[in-house]
Amino acid sequence: MSASTEVTPLIPPMRWLLYVAAFLVFLAGLVLFVFPLRTDEFFAWTVNPPMTAVFLGAAYWSAAGLEVTGARSASWDSARLAVWPVFIFTTLTLGVTLLHLGRFHLSSDTAPTAQIATWAWLAIYAIVPVAMLVISWMQIRSRRPAPKSVTAGRPVLPPALRLLLVGIAAILLSRYCCYMAWRSWQYPFLPRSGGRGRCPSSQRGRSERGWSVLGGLPRRANRASTSALSAPWP
Repeated sequence: MSASTEVTPLIPPMRWLLYVAAFLVFLAGLVLFVFPLRTDEFFAWTVNPPMTAVFLGAAYWSAAGLEVTGARSASWDSARLAVWPVFIFTTLTLGVTLLHLGRFHLSSDTAPTAQIATWAWLAIYAIVPVAMLVISWMQIRSRRPAPKSVTAGRPVLPPALRLLLVGIAAILLSRYCCYMAWRSWQYPFLPRSGGRGRCPSSQRGRSERGWSVLGGLPRRANRASTSALSAPWP
């Protein structure tokens, strides 16, 4: 079913701004998701625990999908669904960054790559909100509705984007299941005794073996958790 409606075309500056923003968040997601244990070298601040970096990386990748979809939109009515969330997020992130500036890799004793990432982070989050406001003002002032034949139907994401989102969801779900399995193996529910008891030695050995479920959690954290399990129980 087709109908003639009036749409406001998306201006080229807004389209390219969304493409650039999608590329930048893709890079941030790549560093966080693929190298969660090396954020002290490759990211603007050290993210701990590493699973937090993985979660942030997946969130950045999902934002990249939103921005690419907005950039590919033919009309401003569709693209603005991606513009305003990006503007709000970048503005709030800039405020939080300035509030916690001491946590960022700005000192000379940090890795050079981390310092470059920090200055790039500050520049991006200082420029993007302003650019988004200016280009949005240009977009709103350029309203020249042009008749266009639009076919009514259900909007569909590109197949490649759908495959990417499904893959990210599958990876996150599998890592979450592995993490919960490791936690249940390392910190099982122990029955309460009448007095103050200690964790059985067999349970401590079980905790020491639990790190292999995730394929190599640090042994140092393992020993700490084993010590916690061997402490007196209330």
